[in-house]
Amino acid sequence: MLFTVLVISVLISESDSFLQGAQSVQPRAPAGASSVGTVPVGSSRPQTQAGVGTSQNQSGGGAAGGSSRPLIIPSGVRTIQDGQYSITSARPLAVAAQLLSLKLGVPVSYEDATWLATADVTTAKLDPSVSRAASPSFRVPIVPRESAFDFTLPSLAEMRNSSQPETIIAAVIETYHRLRNPGQFKLIRFGEGEFSIAATAAGGKDGNMVPQLLPLDTRISFPPRKRSLDEAIEEICAKVTASGPIPLINNAPPAMYFTNNYTEIGADNEVARDVLSRLLRRKPAAGESPVGKAAWLVFSDPNSSTHSSVLSLYAVYGEVRLPDGSARMEGVSWTAAGQPK
Repeated sequence: MLFTVLVISVLISESDSFLQGAQSVQPRAPAGASSVGTVPVGSSRPQTQAGVGTSQNQSGGGAAGGSSRPLIIPSGVRTIQDGQYSITSARPLAVAAQLLSLKLGVPVSYEDATWLATADVTTAKLDPSVSRAASPSFRVPIVPRESAFDFTLPSLAEMRNSSQPETIIAAVIETYHRLRNPGQFKLIRFGEGEFSIAATAAGGKDGNMVPQLLPLDTRISFPPRKRSLDEAIEEICAKVTASGPIPLINNAPPAMYFTNNYTEIGADNEVARDVLSRLLRRKPAAGESPVGKAAWLVFSDPNSSTHSSVLSLYAVYGEVRLPDGSARMEGVSWTAAGQPK
């Protein structure tokens, strides 16, 4: 069980630092699991879920519009100079998705490849305390091997005013490919100005490229009824697991939701990605507070015989420059009229 919980912590540790100021919450763990594995590998502090903090969003699902906090660049990003960046990470495009979301002010999600090739994986670096607590039969989790790439982005003003953010995102993906990094990815546009960087191929056990089957490509159905947001995400993951090629584990913590957030969403042979997008794209009723935008990260587990994936969420913030030249980030919301803000 320690191994199972550690794997979950390893899978979500990359998203930990994106919005470090968010309220700390514990990740989900299998029923009856020891709490030993809920600290990210290499860290001594509680896991903070990918920028989703209840203190910033009184409506659930994302950062409340207008909420402002100091600018935090995603972990793994190094600024070479203004507009030029370098990313070193086990999942560079997942980090790039979060940086692009911050710069563009739109939801940019990431959907992982199934990493099987020996050249694409390595053993995780464990905190010494975890190693000491482990049993003799404990196996060190396998994680994607770090890779890196440099890229250039337009000015912040150009990005925030762009009518075609997909061209900017696609250029970053192309740079990643040109530098011969692992896997092949495409850009998916869906919903209302929402995007996902999704794997299309990755090295198999023999090293040859293998087409990818994405959990969120699965078509799902379930009847509409009153559910909490947490229950609705659980339902989506359960249907994907039951009908799709790869099990999907919900790691969006219940603490990100408030008890008065309910939905009557259903699905009728719809792509799971579209259903999840529609769930997170909740528009406030007249007089209600704005509902913050959110995006997701789907990380594949190289240790699982079924290639399980873990779903987590992060709140969308947009970088803003102040008159004094400093930078902050503000929550980005859906408006009651249905137009992105």
